[in-house]
Amino acid sequence: MKKIPGIVLLLPAGMFFGAYLGLINPTSLFGESFYTLVTLGVGFLLFSGGLNLDFSRLKKDEEITILKLIVINTVIALVGGTVVIAYLFGLRWIDAALIASLLIVSGPTVIGPILDFAKPNEKVKHIANWEAIITDPLGAILATIILYVLLILHNPHSVLHSTTSPFNSVLHLVLQNTVLKFVTFDDILLNDLFITATLGVVLGCLLGLLQSTIYIRLKNSGHIQDKYQLLVIWMMVFGGILIAEIFFPEAGLFTALVIGIVIANKQKKNATMTRKLNEFAEPIIIGILFIVLSSMVNIDSLIQYLIPSLILVAIYIVILRPLTVFLATRRRDIELNGKIFLSFLHPRGIVAAASASLFALKLDLGGLHIPQLVPVVFIVILATVIIYGLFSPVLARKIGVSVDES
Repeated sequence: MKKIPGIVLLLPAGMFFGAYLGLINPTSLFGESFYTLVTLGVGFLLFSGGLNLDFSRLKKDEEITILKLIVINTVIALVGGTVVIAYLFGLRWIDAALIASLLIVSGPTVIGPILDFAKPNEKVKHIANWEAIITDPLGAILATIILYVLLILHNPHSVLHSTTSPFNSVLHLVLQNTVLKFVTFDDILLNDLFITATLGVVLGCLLGLLQSTIYIRLKNSGHIQDKYQLLVIWMMVFGGILIAEIFFPEAGLFTALVIGIVIANKQKKNATMTRKLNEFAEPIIIGILFIVLSSMVNIDSLIQYLIPSLILVAIYIVILRPLTVFLATRRRDIELNGKIFLSFLHPRGIVAAASASLFALKLDLGGLHIPQLVPVVFIVILATVIIYGLFSPVLARKIGVSVDES
């Protein structure tokens, strides 16, 4: 029998050995490279997820359903989550919105094992996979925008340093010493948010498209031997992430995702081979990231915010997620049992954990502190993975959505 995702053990292990025993200290171990390493790890996982996004296997009706699901999930999870979090924890709206934005994302690294165990029909499986993989970078960029708003409001004049990335945004430095010397605060707010939300996404996608196109042409012309193809692909992914991050924070996530999607649709044979080889690297990266990130969680804070966090989890599972799915699939060609299954499948994963830990560091460096941020996000991650991991496969068989029952 397959097991539930290993995150259920990885998170408590990291908390025990790191937060409780003090044997793991990421900032001491990695120093300023911590942000870089986490970004590379998350980017690799998104690239690996992108390799599963084959457009030829999607029907047009599924494309529309996935698009509606992503949009409606973003709106309901952000707005509804903000209201609930602000009420439960007594936070300002903007602080609650930051936490809610981090909980928009799903978790392809945990949804995959759940789907393998539950064995839903192909249509439901495709919709769940695509939603999880695409939502991750979109949620990350939205959360980054809200983080920027917080830092801008706190200290308008240091907005261009608000990312605190060791890559030190080149374009931001150029703008700071040229155009932005002659604009007002409102213009700075407008420009910074526009750059982050729009140009970061565009640059990340274009860079991913450019790199993958170059790779495909070199491979088709015989310049890349088969024995070196995986090495070249990995170098291309990591290099693309680093280049994109030099200009815009979180843009590297889109670069990695696009590279995976292009290879999956233009180089199907290579995509299949790369997926198989990635299966060896993924568990290692996931294990390291979850253990290291969870080691930064404060145990006392977890206990302090446990009850309201569990109430938040219950609202997400019982109200917000079902509302999202039934609105998105209204008048769509999907059976009721498929809607019910999707309504009970939205675990949070590595992107939420990584973003929460990194955002906490950025807020501290910016002179701000939201004590609820990390513990609430990690409680939601752990609770949703345990609940969905244990009960979604059972539900799939009970309602007949599992192919084993058909």
